Amino acid sequence: MIVFVRFNSSHGFPVEVGSDSSILQLKEAVAQRQGVPADQLRVIFAGRELSNDLTLQNCDLAQQSIVHIVESPQKNSQDKEKTEYSCVGGVPKALKREPESLTRIDLSTSILPSVSAGLAVILDPGKNSVSLPSEKSGAASYNSFYVFCKNFCQAVKPGKLRVRCSVCKQGTLTLARGPSCWDDVLIPNRIGGVCQSQGCNGNVAEFYFKCGAHPTTDSETSVALNLVTTNSRCITCITCTDIRSPVLVFQCVHRHVICLDCFHLYCVTMLNDRQFIHDPELGYSLSCVEIFTWLWFLADTASLVHSLFQHFPSSVTAVQAGCPDSLIKELHHFRILGEEQYNRYQHYGAEECVLQMGGVLCPTPGCGAGLLPEPDLRRIVCEPGNGIGCGSVFCRECKEEFHEGECNSLLSPPGAMAQKGYVVDEHAAMQARWEEASRETIKKTTKPCPNCNIPVEKNGCLLNFVSEGILLLSQQIMDIVGFLKSQFICHLLICYIFIVSGLIINFMQLFTLILWPINKQLFRKINCRLAYCISSQMVMLLEWWSGTDCTLYTDPESYHKYGKENAIVILNHNFEIDFLCGWNFCERFGVLGSSKVLAKKELSYMPIIGWMWYFLEIVFCKRKWEEDRKTVVQKLLNLRDYPEDFWFLIHCEGTRFTEQKHQISMKVAEAKGLPKLKYHLLPRTKGFAVTVQCLRNVVSAVYDSTLNFRNNENPTLLGVLNGKKYHADLYVRRIPLEDVPEDEQECSIWLHKLYQEKDAFQEEYYRTGTYPAVPTIPPRRPWTLLNWLFWALLLLYPLFQLLINMINSGSSLTLASFAFVIIIAHLLLQNQEIYCSP
Repeated sequence: MIVFVRFNSSHGFPVEVGSDSSILQLKEAVAQRQGVPADQLRVIFAGRELSNDLTLQNCDLAQQSIVHIVESPQKNSQDKEKTEYSCVGGVPKALKREPESLTRIDLSTSILPSVSAGLAVILDPGKNSVSLPSEKSGAASYNSFYVFCKNFCQAVKPGKLRVRCSVCKQGTLTLARGPSCWDDVLIPNRIGGVCQSQGCNGNVAEFYFKCGAHPTTDSETSVALNLVTTNSRCITCITCTDIRSPVLVFQCVHRHVICLDCFHLYCVTMLNDRQFIHDPELGYSLSCVEIFTWLWFLADTASLVHSLFQHFPSSVTAVQAGCPDSLIKELHHFRILGEEQYNRYQHYGAEECVLQMGGVLCPTPGCGAGLLPEPDLRRIVCEPGNGIGCGSVFCRECKEEFHEGECNSLLSPPGAMAQKGYVVDEHAAMQARWEEASRETIKKTTKPCPNCNIPVEKNGCLLNFVSEGILLLSQQIMDIVGFLKSQFICHLLICYIFIVSGLIINFMQLFTLILWPINKQLFRKINCRLAYCISSQMVMLLEWWSGTDCTLYTDPESYHKYGKENAIVILNHNFEIDFLCGWNFCERFGVLGSSKVLAKKELSYMPIIGWMWYFLEIVFCKRKWEEDRKTVVQKLLNLRDYPEDFWFLIHCEGTRFTEQKHQISMKVAEAKGLPKLKYHLLPRTKGFAVTVQCLRNVVSAVYDSTLNFRNNENPTLLGVLNGKKYHADLYVRRIPLEDVPEDEQECSIWLHKLYQEKDAFQEEYYRTGTYPAVPTIPPRRPWTLLNWLFWALLLLYPLFQLLINMINSGSSLTLASFAFVIIIAHLLLQNQEIYCSP
């Protein structure tokens, strides 16, 4: 299993250990990596220090868990122990009870009253309780907490309770005591502790929750749903009487239980009838489901009840036995409604707030603006301004167009409709009639979607007809575009634009040489823009032509630094288009024109790209280090005064991964006593070490980049040219340059360790399909498309004019020559593998 370690609160790194390994073995692995004694390390996870005799499984350390390990020399350790002594009120540490692990705490009993006849009795730990995992049982299957994951899952998921220091925000704080109720967790400053980070004197715990359904970063949190709990006592739902888990427990006297599906139906029903309650302190909320007991005076059989209900309504009465003081306080529980219904909930809540303040809502269809007129003002004007308001004038009383005299009819305000509600009959609760009726209603009023079989409302209105027509037209347009992308003539035109525009730009770069002795920095800035005109055309093919999705996995704190600093970017070399994805990464953050590479000397003679790189002062090498070292050092030192922010892209493996090369590389690793890699070739460390030495104090960080494609895709340039869409996942770790050793030998060892980590990330990706970071898609910039359109308009017009003149000339030799060129180009594109990698 992989455990991510944060050593002394620095950037994390993966450690591969067995699930039955002890904490001491984890310390020894980290100590060997960091070069410190193992007995000076302290492992902190979920608010407590883990002792050496515990195993990872016993501590509930799951795959990709993040643990904090701090170095605690003897002197500092003694100081911390004194702090801990004073923090707990002077009680000797041996007499204090060790805090319970946050992974095993169960706060479900804290939502129950001390005396109740409902769920509290059944959840009483002394009565047939479902035992929670013991300290020696390994990872728990019992979910103590539930959260709404807004960022990734968009659903209710099991949550993980975590704690950090309120001062430094690191997870290095050890608790003085564990939380015993929800108030300890939700109310700040309730529980103290000691932060073990060097230089931090924090002593207050800050609890937060994370989604347990997928890997998360330290900064990714989710909202706790404190009323949702595991149905460990198999309580039936008050509405459908099914036994489901998880369930929501209302805060009424009896703590009624409702399953999440029924809670969704309950909320939607009350929302449709606008029966939510506006509380001045809590906001727009709901109370417990109302229970009605039907008193049948003249009923003996179901048929008699039905006839009496139709002809003698007065013979049936309803006695409300509702649950007062049961409003839901945490409004995030209504996220269970889903995005669309939750937006309705927020909209209605805002309207209800306006009405409670004595305001009115504009009755004009499509407007609905909230207005706050004077209390005695009857003529209301919906003043337009700031994007709201329609200018209509209406009567405050009847909501019709304004008129003098009495109103013909009065409309009830939107928040005061007839009380329909969502009622639960005692018999219906036992027979699950609500669920049965819902299914029948859905069956009668909907029809399955022909594409996805999801029930959609039966509606034959003109709007649906028009929408279907537009959808069909757009689908036909997409089919035409897809057809054109696969046509050879389009590929030929794209190649023509790239070649001709590239040669034009190369000649323009040649003319800029006169600026070098006059103003070197101006020469560099102009060539950055000219180089962008070439490289952005290839990025355009990836982004706009093939529509390839590039998802970036990275730390949100590092994300804001990309494009604002010089950096060395380490790319893995496993795919034919990984260099193109590296360029795409540069383009998204505005450094494509000034990006640098360490390239083979032969590429400098290649027209267009090779010549472009020459004018960009790209570093070329012959792969003979004795001859290259002096040249490479000189070229890198020339970049120290470069006027633009640049990224230096480097493939440390030197060549693209193949099975044959991998076998040779692993034989070299075995001969040199180096760890074997599964998904990478051995890195060539000398070029990287010299790059770091020459660019130190110029470059701020190293971006360790690991690229993969979903569904085991093997993308090619020819596939991109054919418009094939790929799905790329790029994991980027920002490592400050000061963390990279200066000594060449130590830097080589550091790089080998980095590639072991990259190998672990690849292994985890193949297993789970994701990386241990927050996924995000940086926005596309329009300049690549605009640049290509400019060159297309500039170059296609004379081409078409030439073709027309050739056809009009009627020369058989000319037409035959043109057809021969077309056929040769077609054969080259179809049969020759395109390989263009720096």
